[in-house]
Amino acid sequence: MINDAELSHNTGKHRNKVHDPVEHKTQALHNPEERSALESSMRAAREAYLSGQDPTNGAIYFFLAKTPSHANKIYSDENKTGVAISTQSGPYHNSFPQGDTGSSTVWVNTYLPDEHDKKMRKHHPGKR
Repeated sequence: MINDAELSHNTGKHRNKVHDPVEHKTQALHNPEERSALESSMRAAREAYLSGQDPTNGAIYFFLAKTPSHANKIYSDENKTGVAISTQSGPYHNSFPQGDTGSSTVWVNTYLPDEHDKKMRKHHPGKR
């Protein structure tokens, strides 16, 4: 999301849609295992953000995949352009298996900017 925000700021491109923040249920915070997992993930996210290093190598898209495929992902219905995979991690337990990710096991794939995104960056000097 940091890379997507930067791209939007630098090029005027609309940001990708994300889910609104989810409030943790009070009962979950009282469960020691769930609280530990939440605190661990929040600590890891904070440390990654503050480190200044980008573990996705500039990715601006992500997808929860049902299989560990490294295939390109098509994000634009207009031009059917595939975006190259940047990173993959998993498998993870998906606690909310609905919609496109109707699987309880998923891999998190991140994808690099497409050709349109790259062209927009070229027209804005000084941007990575």
